[in-house]
Amino acid sequence: PHHRTINQRDSAQLALEDRSRRHTTRDAKAMTMRTDPIEFEIPFFNDVQVSKNIQVPKAYLIPKEFDEIIKILKLHGIKIERFRLSKKIWVEEYTFDKSKFASKPYEGRYCVDVSCVVTKKRLKIPPGTFLIPTNQRTKRVIVNLLEPEAPDSFVSWGFFNAFFERKEYAEAYIMEPIAKQMLEVDERLRSEFFLSLEDEEFRNNPKARLDFFYQRSPFFDAKEKKYPIYRVI
Repeated sequence: PHHRTINQRDSAQLALEDRSRRHTTRDAKAMTMRTDPIEFEIPFFNDVQVSKNIQVPKAYLIPKEFDEIIKILKLHGIKIERFRLSKKIWVEEYTFDKSKFASKPYEGRYCVDVSCVVTKKRLKIPPGTFLIPTNQRTKRVIVNLLEPEAPDSFVSWGFFNAFFERKEYAEAYIMEPIAKQMLEVDERLRSEFFLSLEDEEFRNNPKARLDFFYQRSPFFDAKEKKYPIYRVI
């Protein structure tokens, strides 16, 4: 028999007993509710297991074009400020490292699990940029929405899926002579490339080998796989 909880009393649970029986119309089992009450003990878990720690930044910066994100933050009662003038500040930037997309949509969105690498940079913030201070009552909501690796973040819910796509690329017949020239003139790049060839998977992948040079060329899109929301440190 199975038990369906209908009331709670201290650590004991009051439930109605239900049983499964086979229905001839579907030739499958289905639950049938009974009226016999059953009381039983269940374990109570009052703690959580931490899977990842982060240092909460002073604030997050969101470009002004992401008004959909801002509307959702406001619905959560989050206080938002804006830059009136351009300003240079130190920030942390996330780059999407690994990603795994769901095989089918859920709630109208393709969810994604990501891992990121972080770098520090001095950035010129344009006027109109949104500033989300974390020193407010909704700090936990802010962090869980804006940290990309959080399970209920905007990234995890597919709001930034377009940032995983490559918008620019170079044809092999164009990139091949450029790659050859890069090898000839850049000793450091040459050493890095031959070191990468020690990896068998990379060595046997012509596309990855050519992409090695494309990513280090002036033609590469520097914003590819970059999370557009910055952390103010």
